[in-house]
Amino acid sequence: MEKLVIAGVDTILGGNMAAWLSDRYEIIGLTFGDRVQIAGCSTTACPSRDPQAIQAWMAAEKPNWLVYCGPWTESAWNSQQTSSQYLNASDSVLPWINAARTIGCASTVISSDAVFTGPWMFHDEASDHFCSTPAAQALQQMEAAITASSPSTMLVRSHVFGWSPSTQSAGFIEETLSQMYAGRRINLDCVRHATPILATDLAEILHQAYAAELTGIYHIGGAERLNPYRLGTLLANTFGCPYTPAAPLEPLTERSSQFGSGETSLQSLKIRKALGCSLPLISEGLEGLHQQSVNGYRDQFGTSTSRMQEQLVA
Repeated sequence: MEKLVIAGVDTILGGNMAAWLSDRYEIIGLTFGDRVQIAGCSTTACPSRDPQAIQAWMAAEKPNWLVYCGPWTESAWNSQQTSSQYLNASDSVLPWINAARTIGCASTVISSDAVFTGPWMFHDEASDHFCSTPAAQALQQMEAAITASSPSTMLVRSHVFGWSPSTQSAGFIEETLSQMYAGRRINLDCVRHATPILATDLAEILHQAYAAELTGIYHIGGAERLNPYRLGTLLANTFGCPYTPAAPLEPLTERSSQFGSGETSLQSLKIRKALGCSLPLISEGLEGLHQQSVNGYRDQFGTSTSRMQEQLVA
């Protein structure tokens, strides 16, 4: 069985990827924030950013595949997101990518659709309609550094939703559902637009991309463009709970220039052609999300059935 290291297993994508692929890989999950445990995976905190320590650890573990999921992989629609975390993105990622390249390990880095802004829709991989905020610029610099130093790395822009693997932090889905079930009025807007994809659907596509040895930049989003208000409505319908908007929607008078607050939808034709696959509709993603809430899938978070890795020594 091949070995997969997921750096950032405490993110929604990282945690769900570990749970989804645990029967196909030996998985070591490294957390950079909340400690998590995932059934069938080894997880440990990894505070070190020292390149030599990272190199030594990677050389000792000898993984076949490294996936890096930084905090920027969380949806920009999540109110708990703090974009100041993204300002050191290049410094965080490059030691891992360099270490992977040195030992001949395949690598995948997940970026964010929030590097883009409107009024343009459906950004493809060559789009240069970038957001001008410091956070977006930091992610652009990270992407440029990766493509320059490691062209064999697969760099993926996406917009992920799914269950959080951490009991300490909630994602957009948990936040929204908890307010709905509590009967609270919810303030979801119609301004931001993206192409969200369920974390486990993205994990499956990344698995196929790794098998196909894809490299370079790819956009992987859902098949539909929608806004938070529409996603909230569909989420309520799928889970059978009430949805009460906080206030009537008002017309937009100025285009937002904040990070992740505009038009970030992705055109994902390149990955569809490369893998010969279709991308899920939002209804399919939400139905998969609902099934995960009742079929025992979420029970994988919070337990561990394998050894805990030793902490990486700085």
